[in-house]
Amino acid sequence: MDKDRFWGISPALIERARQKRTAYVVVKIITLFSIWAAGAALILQLSWPGKLIVGLLLGFFINGLIQLIHEAWHYNLFNSRKLNAFFGHFLSFIFLVLYAPARHGHVLHHRYNRTEKDPDAYNTGEASLKLNFMYYGVFLIGAPLAIIHFNLLYPLQQYNRQQILRHCLQLAVLVSVLGFIWWLGCQLNWQQHMVQCWLLPILLTSPWNGLKSVADHFCNQWKGDPLHTATTVKSNRFTTYIWNGLNYHIEHHLFPGVPGYNLKQIHQELEPLLAKEKAPVYSGYAKIWWSAFRRGPEVLL
Repeated sequence: MDKDRFWGISPALIERARQKRTAYVVVKIITLFSIWAAGAALILQLSWPGKLIVGLLLGFFINGLIQLIHEAWHYNLFNSRKLNAFFGHFLSFIFLVLYAPARHGHVLHHRYNRTEKDPDAYNTGEASLKLNFMYYGVFLIGAPLAIIHFNLLYPLQQYNRQQILRHCLQLAVLVSVLGFIWWLGCQLNWQQHMVQCWLLPILLTSPWNGLKSVADHFCNQWKGDPLHTATTVKSNRFTTYIWNGLNYHIEHHLFPGVPGYNLKQIHQELEPLLAKEKAPVYSGYAKIWWSAFRRGPEVLL
């Protein structure tokens, strides 16, 4: 197997692929928030069955914002690290989650992918009720689970004393700001608007984000090589655009410094090697999602 630093890809191509496109990112952020605003306006006009349907469809696009948070974890949004961090904190706040612990966990995920030290290996382990709950929980209610996990559980499991103190201060700020926003909304009698236009769409984003999360490491080898510890999905152009190209997940793990929208360039060069090594590459999400839901988590024997 080709295991050189660039996996046989020209260093010049890698360097080009690492270039960030600020205008692209700004347009993407504006587009996704505009779709959210339009969907929220429609939700307010509908009865509850309609609200749920529109909210679920809206979740597909809101998941694109979550993928931008992921890009911020890797400093792949903008050339300025401070600007990356700002948008990472801002977008995470919208989802009621602190940016720092989520990024901390993701860095460890890349370092220890598909091993016992991987904090994202919720879909693999010894057969148990907990494993099934985590697996299907991420599928269906990943958003509220993320709020609990990253704001409370993960820091207690992974942080040292100094990090926990800093986290408590950040959490206090998050709770205070959210509390003020909710109080202000109550004063303006906007409670229903906030629930239906903000919290409901986030909740209904869970299946989309959960299904992508499961697909990212579907049928991977435990403690395997880099070509078999992530999964690439050659989805349609529309989904690839909205989810920022992170469906090319093998390529992302090989080259985490490449923005998602440039990963297809990497995939085209890697495709012969991926085929030769029988890496987990799929033609679309539908096949993975149905198989993953029926099959359940990966059980280690």
